[in-house]
Amino acid sequence: MHSLFKFKTTVGATTVVWETCAPGHGKGPWDGIGAVVKRFVRLLEKHSKLYADGARDVFCALDKFLKEKAGSSVVIRAFVFHYILSQGEPPLPDRSNVWSAIVRPSARPAVTAISGIRSSFCFRVAGESVLAVRELSCRCVCCLEHRWTDCSNTDAGDWKYVTMTKVAASVGASTRSQRSEVSSQRRTLAQGISPAEIIAMESADDPEGFSFWLARAEGPAFQYDGPRVCEAGRLLILVDGISRFVISIDFLQLQFLLSNSILKPTSKMQRGSSHATWL
Repeated sequence: MHSLFKFKTTVGATTVVWETCAPGHGKGPWDGIGAVVKRFVRLLEKHSKLYADGARDVFCALDKFLKEKAGSSVVIRAFVFHYILSQGEPPLPDRSNVWSAIVRPSARPAVTAISGIRSSFCFRVAGESVLAVRELSCRCVCCLEHRWTDCSNTDAGDWKYVTMTKVAASVGASTRSQRSEVSSQRRTLAQGISPAEIIAMESADDPEGFSFWLARAEGPAFQYDGPRVCEAGRLLILVDGISRFVISIDFLQLQFLLSNSILKPTSKMQRGSSHATWL
């Protein structure tokens, strides 16, 4: 929702409204706009003015021929198209309304939750950081003229106002700390494995889609200093008697105990003695 505030500031709009079609309420103006645009694009293709290989080609064609009729009486001058570049995509310096690629934060920021957002289909910017939320859209004269408070349509629902806040996450520090703690716990569990103990391994590329394999450990994990089979300094566990099939309920009983001790094979392993890298 914070993108609405950013969009309003960037384009200098007096108001920004985001509407979606509520399920079970029939067709709306969104369907009509989409149909007109699609028909226009088809006409461009028909007249060999567009060879679309993706959204970029469609945007450039619409931007170029926006004020042309392209062999049709349909003119869509009132439509404004925006395009968001993908990561690594070349810019479009000769086009307007082109947005840079969206870079999402590594850690999710804390954003104000909107109560009933799944059953609301009309949102508008009502202030510097205030979002107005309504159940349905309205096409009365008051709403079309942006005189929202004068609307008397009770079927669309009442406007609810939410003050939006956004707090950036702290560079994923807590996430890194949690990962480090889990890794430490896994290493401790691995070094405490007894000979003949059953362990669960995460399957990297099982041809039949098995997520986990069971194996019997020959002993506890140890620091690997041998030939360069995997990354030096990693903990390894020698295993024997690998089984890809669950043949008893023992696995269900072990599942909770083994949830923090998952191994990933460095290569596809057959029955017999082999090794697995500790994660």
